Formats: sequence, C-alpha cells, structure tokens
Amino acid sequence: MHKFAGHRDFPHSIDVLSDREVAVFALIAAGHGTGQIAKELGICRKTVETHCEHIKLKLSYPNAEALHRGARESLGTAEHPAQNP
Repeated sequence: MHKFAGHRDFPHSIDVLSDREVAVFALIAAGHGTGQIAKELGICRKTVETHCEHIKLKLSYPNAEALHRGARESLGTAEHPAQNP
C-alpha cells in the first residue's frame, strides 16, 4: 500500500479501510479516475465504485466530491490555492 501513497504514513482514520480500499483511496488522492484505478489495480470499474461507496461510508464522506477532497487532504496531495501578496 505504501507504493500507492508514496511511502507516507496514513492518517489514523484510514485504519478502518481494507488494504484494497486504501489502494483505491490513495489512487483517488493521486487524481486517478475510476477507469484508471480499475486498470491500475486490475479490477473492473464496478468494483472500484463499490470500494468508493465503502470508503465513503467508513470515513463519513457525504458524496464523491467530499471523498476526492478528503483523499487529497488525508494523503497530503491537496493543492493549495495561490495567495495574493
């Protein structure tokens, strides 16, 4: 799993996810779409969608947008908006 997250330590809340869910979560954080994740992991798109639903339930994300934002924030890949001087 460290391969997918760039050898980072996972936030504590991610401990509730299965190894496959962590892999999907890390690929979401990296900006991959459902099709890309399926291809990377060698699984079908429907399985990726199911993993996403389970992740949303386990981590209390209300929707896909929150899941994507949370993945980026949790794994440290969130883009920071430029600040005006």
